[in-house]
Amino acid sequence: MFATESLIGVWNATNIQTFPLILLAHIFLNGNDYAGYIEVPERNLKIRIDIFNVNDPLIDFNMTSIKTSFEGHLNGLMIQGIWKNASMEIPIQFKKVKNHSKYEVKRPQTPKRPFSYIEEEIELKNLKANISLSGTFTCPKNQKPIASVVLCHGSGGHDRDVTMFDHKPFMVLADYLSNNGIAVLRFDERGIRKSSGNFSAADIYDFVDDVLEGIRYLKDRKETNRLFNSSGQTEQNWKTVKKKILADLDSLFSPMLRSALKLQPGKILSRTKIPVLGIWGSNDLEVPPSVNFKPMKKALELARNKNFKLLVIDQLNHGMQKSQTGQLSEYERSEETISPFFLEIVRKWIHEMSLKLNNI
Repeated sequence: MFATESLIGVWNATNIQTFPLILLAHIFLNGNDYAGYIEVPERNLKIRIDIFNVNDPLIDFNMTSIKTSFEGHLNGLMIQGIWKNASMEIPIQFKKVKNHSKYEVKRPQTPKRPFSYIEEEIELKNLKANISLSGTFTCPKNQKPIASVVLCHGSGGHDRDVTMFDHKPFMVLADYLSNNGIAVLRFDERGIRKSSGNFSAADIYDFVDDVLEGIRYLKDRKETNRLFNSSGQTEQNWKTVKKKILADLDSLFSPMLRSALKLQPGKILSRTKIPVLGIWGSNDLEVPPSVNFKPMKKALELARNKNFKLLVIDQLNHGMQKSQTGQLSEYERSEETISPFFLEIVRKWIHEMSLKLNNI
């Protein structure tokens, strides 16, 4: 067994005859997981290593942005293996030159094991699409969960943690909720990381199906099924609910524009009766509250929704980090992954709605 510290540091690639540039692998820890970058100094390139698998002495990592991988084994201060992409396979040897990387990040909110709650790697089966969605289920260990949550992704293809700039916001959110009595399911989107399928070929209906499989999974788990049973949920009711959701989508999208995703959220919200919590950061430049807050409030009032709460949190960006401007460059520089104030608002609201709707 090698110590965790033996892999951490900067590794210089040697004996690369077909690639006469300096190639450096920067490896460090982010929480309990390895993370890193491949650097080509002469070209001013820094490429994120986004998948790490370490099984002493075997090591492999992937850079999905350039469709390149490395498979090798650690032997003291050397890592020997094969560098692969679609056009070539090159024997490569990395030699350790530094014990710490300049790219090592500080992400103090990233959770570290052991956790005080149950954490389980799970797999969702979408039989309709013939795909498997890889995910993580977390649940309070010594109490029945007061609520269960499926974390749904926004635009773009994301892993279960929504890893970006080495921040893991969904992991931080799941950790906070499960430490406070709430079961959480999060998963890699189809075609991302460990999930099968084709992300680029999917449309809104496909993503809805994936989320519904997550809800079904929580319905079938012993820790969370009572949350469905208490409201009289049966298999027939489940089929009715799923059919209604898909029918609503059909009525809200023009079939010709189905893949273009020309969504009109006002129409959906004006018919939404379920509880809604809407939160913006005042520095959100992607979904500005100045444009979205009032229309959402008007639509929910039109729906006569009795359980909605909308608020704007000062100085937060789109990722719910404290920020000065909201510019994308701040995301990477910030050590904060998610505002603790935001996390507590979400926890409190879920608890309040669970108590209210289940008459606890």
